[in-house]
Amino acid sequence: MRVILEPRVDDNYETASYLAKSGVQVEWATTGFTNTHSKYAVVDGATVAVGSANWSRHAMESNREAGVIIRDGRIASEFEAVFEEDWAAGQAVVA
Repeated sequence: MRVILEPRVDDNYETASYLAKSGVQVEWATTGFTNTHSKYAVVDGATVAVGSANWSRHAMESNREAGVIIRDGRIASEFEAVFEEDWAAGQAVVA
Protein backbone atom coordinates (compact mmCIF):
# COMPACT_ATOMS: atom_id res chain seq x y z
CA MET A 1 0.00 0.00 0.00
CA ARG A 2 1.20 3.50 -0.83
CA VAL A 3 -0.20 6.79 0.48
CA ILE A 4 0.49 10.41 -0.46
CA LEU A 5 -0.26 13.02 2.21
CA GLU A 6 -0.28 16.82 2.19
CA PRO A 7 2.63 18.21 4.23
CA ARG A 8 0.73 21.43 4.98
CA VAL A 9 -1.78 19.62 7.23
CA ASP A 10 -0.44 19.34 10.78
CA ASP A 11 -2.40 16.16 11.61
CA ASN A 12 -0.75 14.40 8.68
CA TYR A 13 2.63 14.27 10.44
CA GLU A 14 1.30 11.92 13.10
CA THR A 15 -0.60 9.93 10.47
CA ALA A 16 2.49 9.65 8.24
CA SER A 17 4.62 8.43 11.13
CA TYR A 18 2.03 5.84 12.18
CA LEU A 19 1.57 4.54 8.64
CA ALA A 20 5.31 4.40 7.90
CA LYS A 21 6.00 2.53 11.14
CA SER A 22 3.24 0.10 10.14
CA GLY A 23 4.98 -0.71 6.86
CA VAL A 24 2.97 1.55 4.56
CA GLN A 25 4.99 3.50 2.01
CA VAL A 26 4.21 7.18 2.56
CA GLU A 27 5.26 10.25 0.61
CA TRP A 28 4.64 13.94 1.06
CA ALA A 29 2.77 15.48 -1.85
CA THR A 30 4.61 17.85 -4.10
CA THR A 31 4.01 21.52 -3.48
CA GLY A 32 3.49 21.98 -7.22
CA PHE A 33 -0.25 22.29 -6.67
CA THR A 34 -1.76 24.85 -4.32
CA ASN A 35 -4.14 22.30 -2.86
CA THR A 36 -5.18 18.75 -3.60
CA HIS A 37 -8.55 18.31 -1.96
CA SER A 38 -9.77 15.14 -3.66
CA LYS A 39 -9.14 11.84 -1.97
CA TYR A 40 -9.12 8.59 -3.87
CA ALA A 41 -8.13 4.97 -3.70
CA VAL A 42 -7.56 2.56 -6.56
CA VAL A 43 -8.34 -1.06 -5.69
CA ASP A 44 -6.99 -3.96 -7.74
CA GLY A 45 -6.55 -1.73 -10.79
CA ALA A 46 -10.26 -1.89 -11.52
CA THR A 47 -12.18 0.15 -8.95
CA VAL A 48 -11.79 3.77 -7.83
CA ALA A 49 -13.30 5.38 -4.75
CA VAL A 50 -13.07 9.16 -5.07
CA GLY A 51 -14.59 12.04 -3.16
CA SER A 52 -14.21 15.25 -1.24
CA ALA A 53 -14.27 13.86 2.30
CA ASN A 54 -11.27 13.80 4.55
CA TRP A 55 -10.99 10.23 5.79
CA SER A 56 -11.62 11.12 9.40
CA ARG A 57 -14.40 10.51 11.88
CA HIS A 58 -15.19 14.24 12.01
CA ALA A 59 -15.60 14.52 8.24
CA MET A 60 -17.82 11.47 8.06
CA GLU A 61 -20.04 12.50 10.97
CA SER A 62 -20.11 16.30 10.78
CA ASN A 63 -19.61 17.42 7.17
CA ARG A 64 -21.63 17.18 4.00
CA GLU A 65 -19.35 15.30 1.67
CA ALA A 66 -19.68 13.53 -1.65
CA GLY A 67 -18.04 10.46 -3.08
CA VAL A 68 -18.48 7.83 -5.75
CA ILE A 69 -17.24 4.34 -6.49
CA ILE A 70 -16.34 3.71 -10.12
CA ARG A 71 -15.90 0.16 -11.37
CA ASP A 72 -14.10 0.70 -14.67
CA GLY A 73 -10.55 -0.45 -15.35
CA ARG A 74 -9.92 2.33 -17.89
CA ILE A 75 -10.81 5.02 -15.38
CA ALA A 76 -8.83 3.24 -12.66
CA SER A 77 -5.82 3.30 -14.99
CA GLU A 78 -6.16 7.08 -15.35
CA PHE A 79 -6.19 7.53 -11.58
CA GLU A 80 -3.20 5.21 -11.24
CA ALA A 81 -1.27 7.26 -13.81
CA VAL A 82 -1.92 10.46 -11.86
CA PHE A 83 -0.90 8.73 -8.63
CA GLU A 84 2.35 7.48 -10.18
CA GLU A 85 3.16 10.98 -11.43
CA ASP A 86 2.48 12.46 -7.99
CA TRP A 87 4.42 9.66 -6.29
CA ALA A 88 7.46 10.30 -8.49
CA ALA A 89 7.37 14.00 -7.57
CA GLY A 90 6.83 13.43 -3.83
CA GLN A 91 9.26 13.12 -0.95
CA ALA A 92 9.50 9.88 1.02
CA VAL A 93 8.50 9.80 4.68
CA VAL A 94 11.03 7.88 6.76
CA ALA A 95 9.67 5.83 9.67
